[in-house]
Amino acid sequence: MPKARLLFASVLGGAAVALSPLVAATQVADQNVDQGVSNNASGPQKLVDQSAQVVKRMQQDPDLRALLTRAQGVLIIPNYGKGAFVIDAKSGEGVLLVHESGGRWSNPAFYNLPGGAEIGGEFGPIAYILMSPHAVRSLTNARNVALNADSGFTLVTWSHKTEDHIGPVDVVLWSGAEKGTKPKPSEAVRGNLLSQDYAANDQYYRARNLDTGAVLQGRVFNPRAAPLQQSLSGLG
Repeated sequence: MPKARLLFASVLGGAAVALSPLVAATQVADQNVDQGVSNNASGPQKLVDQSAQVVKRMQQDPDLRALLTRAQGVLIIPNYGKGAFVIDAKSGEGVLLVHESGGRWSNPAFYNLPGGAEIGGEFGPIAYILMSPHAVRSLTNARNVALNADSGFTLVTWSHKTEDHIGPVDVVLWSGAEKGTKPKPSEAVRGNLLSQDYAANDQYYRARNLDTGAVLQGRVFNPRAAPLQQSLSGLG
């Protein structure tokens, strides 16, 4: 598979950006210091920090590291399945970043995985590694999307047995679950809808009605996302 770099003009073309009105980018970190906010992260920032730790874990696998350098984007869910034992509960919260030209990675946009059913356990971190512009566009343009065959996507589950045989697929699903977890995370997530989390976007970037397209286009900024972006940019 040739090495890919995401070009916003083609991948995000036609993305709907609905802002009403958008608050200007803000130096959140400096404001937190000025206002005496605790350094203990919570909410969206905690999710961003946890996602950076997931990337570090993924980097420990050289083959997976090489795959990420070719990825168009990645959606990281640090705690998939935690507490999702009831109908309509969230089975995970995550962040989407896309691979820009020059090896840089975008600002994180926030997503939810509504539970919709009992999934029967806590799996740990998972990541949707997006290998095609089609997968990135679909997440950007739709409020809700399922990255599975029924929605027209090709999806494979990451393993060293399949690494040499990954062809032109849309999504590679990685799981950091312990061996023997049942049901397998790959089975549990295939039917799940990924939903843009407008509330988390607004909270993190101090904006209103902020969708994924606006975040990925760099219309907002939060300097506290830098460690996550840099952990991915360091891959190449």
